[in-house]
Amino acid sequence: IIIKQSSESRFISIDFIKHYLYWNKPRKDIIMEKKWLYKVENDKISVLLSLIVTVIFAAVTAVLHGFIITLVFTIVMAALTLCSAYRFIFIKLLIGEDSFCHCKSPWDKKEYKYTDISEVWESTGKSVNGASQNYLNYRTPSGEVKKFYFSPCQYDEIAFLIEKIDKDYFNKEGADGSEDE
Repeated sequence: IIIKQSSESRFISIDFIKHYLYWNKPRKDIIMEKKWLYKVENDKISVLLSLIVTVIFAAVTAVLHGFIITLVFTIVMAALTLCSAYRFIFIKLLIGEDSFCHCKSPWDKKEYKYTDISEVWESTGKSVNGASQNYLNYRTPSGEVKKFYFSPCQYDEIAFLIEKIDKDYFNKEGADGSEDE
C-alpha cells in the first residue's frame, strides 16, 4: 500500500496493518484471545458416544435399505449429535484472574468482572431422566440471574470462580464501607 505525501512516497508496513486490524477487531474476538486460567465446557465423551450411536444407526439403515424405523432413529441421533457438538464447541465458561466470560453461542459471549457480580451460588437439580445436575448461578450487574451447567469433575474450577467472586465482592464492599465512615 502506498500513501502519497507532498514530496515523497511512503510505504505502510505490514506491522502497522496487523496492529490496525488487531485493535479494530470486534470486542468478542478479543475476549477469546485473552489468557484464561480455566475453561469449563461440556465433555468430549458425550459427543463421541452420540456420534458412535449415529454411525451404528446409519450403518443398520444402509444394510436394511432405508428401513423407516432405523431411518428415524438415525435422524434423531444425528440431531442429538449436532446438539451435543454445539454445546461442546460453543457453550463454555472461561475463568480468568480478574474476570470470567460466559459463552452461550458464537454470538453471545459476555465477560464480567468479579466485582460486578453481586451474588454467586451453586445448585443441583434433576433432569428429565432423573439424573442429578450441577449448576453455577450468578446475578449479573443488571440483576438478571444466569445459570451454567457443569460436571462434578469440574467442581475445582467452579469453586475457584465462586471464591474469586465472593472475595472480590466482599473486598469491594469493605472498601466502600471504609470510605463512608
